[in-house]
Amino acid sequence: MIELMAVLIIMGLLFAVVAQNFMGRTEGAKVTTTEASLKVLHTSVNMFKMDTGRYPTEDEGLLALVEQPLDLENYPLEGYLDLTEVPLDGWNREFIYQEYPESGKPFVIIRNAKKDYGTANAIEGLVPDKGTALLVEDIATTGGQVIQAARDLTARGITVEKIVAVLDRLEGARQNVESAGFDYESLLTVEDLGIRKE
Repeated sequence: MIELMAVLIIMGLLFAVVAQNFMGRTEGAKVTTTEASLKVLHTSVNMFKMDTGRYPTEDEGLLALVEQPLDLENYPLEGYLDLTEVPLDGWNREFIYQEYPESGKPFVIIRNAKKDYGTANAIEGLVPDKGTALLVEDIATTGGQVIQAARDLTARGITVEKIVAVLDRLEGARQNVESAGFDYESLLTVEDLGIRKE
């Protein structure tokens, strides 16, 4: 009887470990899906702004990326997404789009490579001759791209005060950015989302 109980306990422990690993991978896949969708939406909203001179309104929401708003004439036939619908997050929920009022502060978008669509520029917007900048990275992995962007701005005479990542994947970004001589903060980490790094 004791041997049977021991076998059941061992089997229960093994099941718990397997279930935890499976659930961790499932949650990790959902986060990865959400990260990919956020990057696509971020790029698409910025391309919409570059082409139209404005962001989608809150009433239009992200639907403006796939359906032409009535007041726009120069809207691309295929829209701003490769999909015919706005993607959902990894948990099949809609993304919430909220437009913030213009701050009046200049901003630029720095791409890691020139694109062959839109304006095809590596830097969008006007980079001032001098001043300070806050660099915002949506998702930081190793930090390589944002470090290069910070170096590009520094070479143009801009002082980069801080680099802020919305989500840090905890794969070396903080260490690499700080080793490159820049201050770094993140709003969230994958651990804040319940994902533990192995």
